[in-house]
Amino acid sequence: MKDMMDTTFINYIRDYLENNGLIENKQSIKMTPWHFITVNGEQCSHYLVECEGKKFFLKTVKDEDNTIFCLKCLDRFKETLDLRYFPQLVANEFSYNQAKYYFLNYIEGETLEDICEKLSDSEWIVLADGIKKRIDTLKKCKANSYFENGHWCNKNYGDVLIDKLNKRLDYPLNIKELEHNKTYIINKFKSLLKYTLFPKASLIHMDVKPGNIIFNRKTNGVYLIDFELARFCDVDYGNVQVLLTKYKGYNQKYSDKVITRLIENFTLENAVHDNKCLCYLFYQCLCNLIFYDSRKLVCPNEMRMVFDHILYLFLNR
Repeated sequence: MKDMMDTTFINYIRDYLENNGLIENKQSIKMTPWHFITVNGEQCSHYLVECEGKKFFLKTVKDEDNTIFCLKCLDRFKETLDLRYFPQLVANEFSYNQAKYYFLNYIEGETLEDICEKLSDSEWIVLADGIKKRIDTLKKCKANSYFENGHWCNKNYGDVLIDKLNKRLDYPLNIKELEHNKTYIINKFKSLLKYTLFPKASLIHMDVKPGNIIFNRKTNGVYLIDFELARFCDVDYGNVQVLLTKYKGYNQKYSDKVITRLIENFTLENAVHDNKCLCYLFYQCLCNLIFYDSRKLVCPNEMRMVFDHILYLFLNR
């Protein structure tokens, strides 16, 4: 592993916490690997760090991690918005042994991924309402321009999406209809976005899923974590992302109880009749297919069927 759990690393983390005033001088700490990840081809981990009743989450930075930027932006709204149910930065990014890390507060509870089968119907209602409130809170955070891949965009968002599509279509996928009609699809994509009006950018999480939802069953606290993919963009772009999680094969109760609450009247049937949302659906479905293909994972049949339907609409519009 890139960040070995040796004494030198533990001492470095302890000194860093001391220097930032988070623990007392020379207190011992306990570090527990927490969710293994791959960074630059090497296995790394996040960590739970404990000291004298205090807990922190030490996160290893992955490529294009927007967490620090987005949480700092979110913090600017703390006077008007309730930010208790989101992670908070407690120390900035730092480097050790060619890896980068940052500290977040530790949120007590369990991920929905781990407790899906344990929840009562009343808890599902609390959970669904809680996540809806978290998403609505983020939408209230506005910016004057769009933010993608670590930088502010000086282009119309339609042009940004066209650039992203061009790059994605360079990826080899075994979809003959896509390869044979690549130029036509790009031109259709451009024409649909050309006269689209894009609203003021909102903070969108972009990765709402059971693994990023923490539920404290003792307090009924519902938390939305992991802002790596978060960005300032069009609310409809975030709605499409949430809608597509319905077809990713998660727990059926999550689909029925939570996603239905999150998207309300925003359905696949009405989204495909909106030019902008159709483009969003096409692009994000394509990204999902690439994700499954590149990791040699089996794509859920529903997701592939959705993409086939959207591809058909593009080819026959």
